Amino acid sequence: MDSQGKLAGVLAAVHSATLDDTLWPRTSALIDEAVGITGNALVVGEGHGDDVRIVFGELYFRGQRDPEKGRDYLDNYYFRDERLPRLRQVPDGRVSHVTTLYSAEEIRTSPTYNEYCLRNEAQNSLMVRVRINPQMHLTWSIHDPVRGGAWQSDQVDMIESLLPHIRQFVRVRQLMAAARALRSSVSGLLDNQRVGVIQLDRRGRILEANDRALKILRQGDRLCDRNSSLEAWLPADNITFQKLLAGALPPLGGQAAAGSMTLRRVGDGRRLMVSINPVEAPPLDFGGRRVAALVLLKEPRGERGSMPER
Repeated sequence: MDSQGKLAGVLAAVHSATLDDTLWPRTSALIDEAVGITGNALVVGEGHGDDVRIVFGELYFRGQRDPEKGRDYLDNYYFRDERLPRLRQVPDGRVSHVTTLYSAEEIRTSPTYNEYCLRNEAQNSLMVRVRINPQMHLTWSIHDPVRGGAWQSDQVDMIESLLPHIRQFVRVRQLMAAARALRSSVSGLLDNQRVGVIQLDRRGRILEANDRALKILRQGDRLCDRNSSLEAWLPADNITFQKLLAGALPPLGGQAAAGSMTLRRVGDGRRLMVSINPVEAPPLDFGGRRVAALVLLKEPRGERGSMPER
């Protein structure tokens, strides 16, 4: 399979795992296979500088979770890992080789590099840090190439292509966690009243919406329903919104992509966070009324006009 075919397979798995976290091990294994690596670790932190709380951290080797190695790092190396302060200084989204995050002396003496990274096939790893929101960031560690030696350009290209989709995965999972909806099915999300949920068909037409989403659509000041199709109220926002919809609902055979944006109302600036996620088609689909994409709507807690959390 060529690189584009591998990328398409991984992206489909990421979109599915966004709505079902039990699928992440399989997705992680597909990433390892597509990029040609021994494993990868995804860590999500909240806070700034040294005051960071780890809210999610998973280390997988070809789809096999290894909590003991993750605990070993947090207990014995995290607090003295010389890479972390330097990684925070690297521009958002720039992929760095692990050796550029250590001084020459540290490469010889660092316990993290010479003990932990050695045991976990990460002395030739890549790392990247991406901001999710002002308080949250993800750190993605891509372990050594299976074949050893230098990283190839196509491997780095694959990682950079996956990065915005991994960020979107974390962004939506965080939204669903706030809505206490992490274990909900696609249909079950309609019963959740902490987040607005709209189901779209393959043409982008509304199939179903829960009460919270309907209230937002009736207000019509940020997102509205026009003949069963969604539009952002402000023209400039609508251009971006329609691009996100088109990405999530491509022509048959096209590669779907998830995306997020924030809509604001003129006047008081009330925000509405919008995430659009493709839903994988069933094996046999003869054009029925199936859900092709989910639109999730979240008003930041405490903003005027937002519905109270329950």
